Amino acid sequence: MDEPMSEEVACFMPRYDAEGNIIPLDDDVALQDSFGKRAARQVNADIEEERTRSSLELQGGAPGDETREEQPEQAPHLADYREKLASMSFDERVLATYECLNRRSSFRNILYGLLEFCSEEKTYEEIEPFCASFSEFKVNRQEPRRYVFMLLRTGALEEIELDEDGHPLTDEAKEQAIAEGLDPEDVDTLVYDWRVVTTDVGHKAHEGFSPAVRLANLLASFPEREEAFIQIMEFLREPRSMGAIDDTFKGKSLLGVDEATKLNRQPSSYLHKLDGAGAIEWSDGAWRLTKTGEDFLAQQASASI
Repeated sequence: MDEPMSEEVACFMPRYDAEGNIIPLDDDVALQDSFGKRAARQVNADIEEERTRSSLELQGGAPGDETREEQPEQAPHLADYREKLASMSFDERVLATYECLNRRSSFRNILYGLLEFCSEEKTYEEIEPFCASFSEFKVNRQEPRRYVFMLLRTGALEEIELDEDGHPLTDEAKEQAIAEGLDPEDVDTLVYDWRVVTTDVGHKAHEGFSPAVRLANLLASFPEREEAFIQIMEFLREPRSMGAIDDTFKGKSLLGVDEATKLNRQPSSYLHKLDGAGAIEWSDGAWRLTKTGEDFLAQQASASI
């Protein structure tokens, strides 16, 4: 049975300032911290190649121009995320998962989707095309495994190590191998494959960070703007270009005035918030409602009858 969430964790959703901007969380440590040992062993080459490619492109070069000596060095020490994770409570892990999901908007859908996709054990070979199926994947330029590692670090996903016969590799089996003469530094050589599965932490975070919850939180945070949010969602029942949205809403009193600048709020600020809440999405060159947005409008219509 899942442990109950604390009140602090249960209400942890995107936070907004007085002008409706999302309050940033901590610095993007998910991409700066070193990975776990097993994770790093799998993707060191991918990370190195990615960094080299980015550096070359900034300098006007092309992939393939680099030499081995010119490639950036790997971090000499790789912290094992499991040590920190072991010191965290269930609620702290859920909170860390919320922070991970909310840290970067272009990662959000992929990370959130992984929590559901891995409800049943998945191989990395299955995870890779799943991540690549998201429209944000190409723009993000992240290896699929890196999304997994972000969630491994919060305890939302778990890696299951498999031995040569495809069976889970237990601590007892590792200890026996060491007793039989295996160098403790080489214990990872017993691992032949992995499976990834969502933990109770991941299931709780998936439920608490659902688009329906995020949308409800957004509207509750700005009750005075609810009508504007709803009208924009109504307008997006049909896919609309940014130009069409601006033509319909820009300069309208419905959007209100920014208290800091004293200027009319822009439609784009509403789109950004609705997108973050999962009510709308940018797809095929147009803004459109998601299923969450459609369900919300249907509920509004039923309530008004």
